[in-house]
Amino acid sequence: MNARETAVVVIASFGTVLVLVRFGAIWRGAGDRAAPPSWPFSHAMWRGVVRTYPLGALMFPSLLVNYVIAKLDSSPSPGLVAVQAAAVAIAVVAFALYVSVVLYNRPKRIVAPPYRDEPGVLEKRGGGGGSTR
Repeated sequence: MNARETAVVVIASFGTVLVLVRFGAIWRGAGDRAAPPSWPFSHAMWRGVVRTYPLGALMFPSLLVNYVIAKLDSSPSPGLVAVQAAAVAIAVVAFALYVSVVLYNRPKRIVAPPYRDEPGVLEKRGGGGGSTR
């Protein structure tokens, strides 16, 4: 790995550790922040992003593992290929859940308890027609 790739891994590792260390606080709602002034989307979209913080604790480490394996070994062993495949599968599932939480705030089990009653972006706009359970 060159210096730039190493910097990416170090920064991503720091971010991943930070998310994992703060997971409990985020789950309790302490990660709630106002949208930054430069946020170009609606308030409902920002709330959707806030609801997906716990998914970041799942998605980013899996992407980081895949990136590091790909950069360190140009011809990985079958075991490492299996780890990469699992990491990609986790990231794909987490991304699909990310989209679902932002748009519909579903499934509720993966949304932190303080945010479970918020409407999704599509429900907020009146186009989602989601259940009220």
